This record gives sequence, structure tokens and C-alpha cells, in this order.
Amino acid sequence: MWVISALNNPLGRILFRHTGSVRTILYLVPKVDRVQYRLFYTRWMYYVVLPQQFKSLKQYEAVEIFGHKGLMMFLSFALCQLRQGGDVQNSEHEVFSLVPFMNSLLGFLEAPVKSATKVKMVMPHGLNTPSALSPDVLETKAFLGFLVIAKATRVTITAQIRKTMTEFAAFITAVPRLQKALFQIEEKKGIIEFKVIGNSLEPFQSRETTVSLLQLQSLFSVQLPKMPKEYITRLVFDDRHRSMVLLKKGKGVIGGICFRPFSTQGFIEIVFCAITANEQVKGYGTHLMNHLKDYQVKCGNYHLLTFADEFAIGYFSKQGFSEKVEMPRKLYQGYIKEYEGATLMGCQLHPQMRYTEFSSYMKTVRDLHQAIADVKRQNKSRRYGGIEHVFRQHSGCGLRFKDIPGLECYNDDDRPAKDADLESKMKLILKKLNADKWSWPFLAPVDGEMVPEYYDYIEYPMDLKTMSERLKSKYYIHQRLFIADLCRMFANCYSFNGCDTEYYRCGYRLNKLALELVTKHFPSSTLLPKLPDVPPTLDGQ
Repeated sequence: MWVISALNNPLGRILFRHTGSVRTILYLVPKVDRVQYRLFYTRWMYYVVLPQQFKSLKQYEAVEIFGHKGLMMFLSFALCQLRQGGDVQNSEHEVFSLVPFMNSLLGFLEAPVKSATKVKMVMPHGLNTPSALSPDVLETKAFLGFLVIAKATRVTITAQIRKTMTEFAAFITAVPRLQKALFQIEEKKGIIEFKVIGNSLEPFQSRETTVSLLQLQSLFSVQLPKMPKEYITRLVFDDRHRSMVLLKKGKGVIGGICFRPFSTQGFIEIVFCAITANEQVKGYGTHLMNHLKDYQVKCGNYHLLTFADEFAIGYFSKQGFSEKVEMPRKLYQGYIKEYEGATLMGCQLHPQMRYTEFSSYMKTVRDLHQAIADVKRQNKSRRYGGIEHVFRQHSGCGLRFKDIPGLECYNDDDRPAKDADLESKMKLILKKLNADKWSWPFLAPVDGEMVPEYYDYIEYPMDLKTMSERLKSKYYIHQRLFIADLCRMFANCYSFNGCDTEYYRCGYRLNKLALELVTKHFPSSTLLPKLPDVPPTLDGQ
């Protein structure tokens, strides 16, 4: 509440107990604006008075709904009421002490005061700041002055562009950059900052937000001359759109990205993206996009979509966008705006990546790869002759270790002995697994028509039929290949099915049998089809 109301004093009781109707206030305070007070009285009844009687309405504090102008109306009405003796519930002593205080408070509120939180506007040559008049006139002149500033700035920038370029693009590509850490140093020192803003339909939107939106609208109008200005204004001030703006100390908005989030679909649509002409080639565009990516990762939107014209394709390609959109078309079709002559591009974000640190991360990875390559290059400096002549000398027969130069110290007995019964053991294991009553889900490959998402989730499918075919084609030349396929088959089952499903229980029971058979027939093997940590939850285990 207002400070006066919070004190719970007689003045507070007067203000909040006696709120005059429109006819009463016009009779007591004839100078008050009829339309302004009618709107004020309607909002007062709806937000403050009626919710006390009707609990279905949300109760608001007066300080959330009204500012100092509302308090001034209350004071004017209360003073007139006290002077005419309209408040009989207060003693003469209270009235005598309140009237001087209320007069001084009303005079204090009506006096023009410079706000410390106002936005400092940089006036162009030939324009002066508004003089200290009444609050209404001051606010009106400041707003009109800003419109003049925006128009003058746009005309100046447009004239500079025409002198230097024949045709302007929103982003200039293939230009030399300054030192990459410049914008990071400026951000650390507070010279530049990034904010996400958007227009609000509430009447209490901050002046800073409104000014930033107007500057951004002017920037887009200059940098994107092919876009209608009315269309840019409508989207920038649409309450469904948000904008990531780049603010520079002393200059205001020097860049921005206007986008519309579709949180239910998991993506955003980038509508406008531009950097002011005299601040390009400094890396601001890349850093702005990286901040937007980090912000969307926090919001849970992992896809960025945009329609890029021929001038912006190069910029978006450098920011990780591709014409091959990874997002399913059904998730964005009908949601985004399509532009004639533009190309749809998309960028998929990684939830664990910090894109503002991406360049330093990639530099570290590049240096690491370079160091590894240097070490390998040193090791490759020593060369050996070929052994083609050895194969020609022993044509048609196998080579012994001692016949190969450099392997004279090795003995042929060191070779691992080949298991003569390997194939028969694998056939026996497959036969017993196929005959088990729990093997029915694994007898053949999963039908892709019945379970269409299976092969999107499982990268390396495996089943008993495929293993039997591999055994016939002599694929399993070692026991580890055979056991690895068994492990893969059971791992696919556990990862795709929950522990409360019948498939999980069948896989768990068949895995027990496979573990017993592998341990029995391949006792020296270090690779085993181990059981999962979570057993099936179905009854009858």
C-alpha cells in the first residue's frame, strides 16, 4: 500500500474508506479531469474494493495498481471532504492536524522532481532536452523528442550508408575481424550488455523498455530496407515476440534479434536480426547470437528456425545454421512465417554447451589436436622397409614370426591357440537359447511397422535369428564377437523397455540362461553377458 495507508492513521482511513463516486468527486473537486477520474474509479473498484466482497476476484495492493497520480486524486478529494466536514468519524483534533500535513504532501507531489532512474537521452546536434514543466507536459515532450531523435538518427545513418555502399545488407560477411576478445572485455567492464525485452500490454511497462523497443524498431527499419516499416513495428511491439538487444554505454541499442518463442513445440522463430552499420565487423553479431543460444538453452528451446535472405545466409551459416533442418517438419509447419525468396534454416542446440564460451573451447580443442598431431609426426619420422619380398619367398604358405624382419625374438608358440570346438559351442548355446520359453521376443528382428520408433532409438539391433545367420557365414572367428552380440541384444532390451514390462522380464530370464551357458562353455572369457542392476518388477520372477 502507499506509505500513508501502511501507517494505519486517520488519513489512511479517509483515503481507503471514502472513495467518492464520479459525481461526488466532480462536485467537490471541479478541476479534476472527468475521463481520467472515471477510469481511475473503475480500476479502483475492480482491483481493490470488489475483491474484498467477491473472493473469486484477485485482490491487488493499491501500490501495484496506482502511482503518485492516484494518491494526488485521493488527497484532493480528502482535503475537500475534511474542509466541508464530510468525515464525521474523525475528531476535530485529528482533522486539525491532518489538513496542514495533507496540504504539504500534496504540494510535494505536485512539484516537478527529476527522477534518478530516467533514461539519459543523447540529443543530436540542434535538439534540446525538454524543459521542466508539469509532469504531463514533460512526459509528452520527452516522448515526442525521442521520436525526433529516432527519425534524425535514421536519416543520418541512411545518408552515410548511401555514400559508402550501393546496396546494403543486414550483415556483411567475409570481413576481417578485430581481436576476438574485444567484446568480452567490453562486456566485463560493463560497456555493453545484453537484455531480453518485450512489449507488455500492462500500463506499467518501464520507460527503459519502451525506449529500447523504439530504438530497436528504428535500427531494423534502417538495416532491413526491404522490410515494410509497419510490419517491423507490428512485430517488434507484439506482446508475443521477444527481443535480445545489445546495449552499448552512451549509444543505446546497437543490435538486436527479434524472435517469437514456441515453447510447446520446443523452438523459436528468428524474425529480425541486425547490427548497426558503424558497429559491424567487431564480432558483436556472433556474440549476440551466442547469448541468444544460451538464453534459449535455459528456456528449454533447443531449435532455432529462421527464413534468411541471400544477404543473411552467410551470417547464419557461420552461426551454425543449416538448410537441412533437424527438427521434424510437423512440429513447426503452420507456426512460422514464410517469406518469398528466403531460405529456411535451422540450428539445433546442445543442452550442455555454453555458446558464449564456444570459441575459446574450440581453440583449446584445436590446440590439443595440433599437439597430438605434432607428437605423431615425430614418431612417424622413422621408416621401415616393406616385406613384400618375404611374401614372394613364402608364396602359398603361412609366415612364421622369425621370417618377418623385426619379429625374430617372437616364438610361434606365443600365438593364442584356436578353439577347435568354437563353432559347436556357439551352435549349442544358440540352440538352448532358442528353445527357452522366455526367448519369444528375441527369435526374430523387431517389426519396424509395429514399433516404428524402435530403430530410431536403437542404433545396433540384434536378435537370435541374426546371430544364427552370422554363425553360418563364419562371422564369429572369436568367442568375444559372439558374446558381444549377446550383450548387445540384452542391452537393447533393457534400454528400450521399462523394468515393469513383459519384454524386460523375458530379457532378464533369458539373460540368466545365457550367462550360465557362456560361463560354462567359455570359462576363460573376460566378457560376459551380465545381468542389469534393476530386476523386473512384474510378479512371478
